[in-house]
Amino acid sequence: MRREIDDEGVIGFYEDVPALLIVVVGTLIFLASMYSAIERHDESSTHSEFEREAIEFAEGVRASERLLYKDRIGQFDASKVEGLNSENLTRSFNNPDFYYKVTLTDVSNYSVRYNKTWRKEPDSNFTEESYEKGRKVILLSVNIVVDSDEIHPARLRVEVWE
Repeated sequence: MRREIDDEGVIGFYEDVPALLIVVVGTLIFLASMYSAIERHDESSTHSEFEREAIEFAEGVRASERLLYKDRIGQFDASKVEGLNSENLTRSFNNPDFYYKVTLTDVSNYSVRYNKTWRKEPDSNFTEESYEKGRKVILLSVNIVVDSDEIHPARLRVEVWE
């Protein structure tokens, strides 16, 4: 069935509906993609802020006065390592708003090793797997100084969860 053009040159209302539908669908797709892009950008900036906080915390542990040997960054005093507990470490960083686990692993060949773990966890039911998405692990090399003749190489592993 063919329609005739009227005196105003318009065929009829129904010919404009498909064009309007295409414009509406295109606009909705554009708005949805813009929303998705903005949401992804916000998420990545939040993630990078968390990563920055984690790195600052790890560097702070590495330079903590509660652990340093003669104020040398990256060199821990063995007696301070043994004496520091999780509460004191948390307090020295003004109770950070994230959960962490700091593991100091003595990798030396000496018979006495200075392995220690400090942590701040939400509760006793905490599992690392439940926080896997917002987790950052930072590895740093440090030394544990027992005395001027005995220095143990060690690995400082800092795990931080959002």
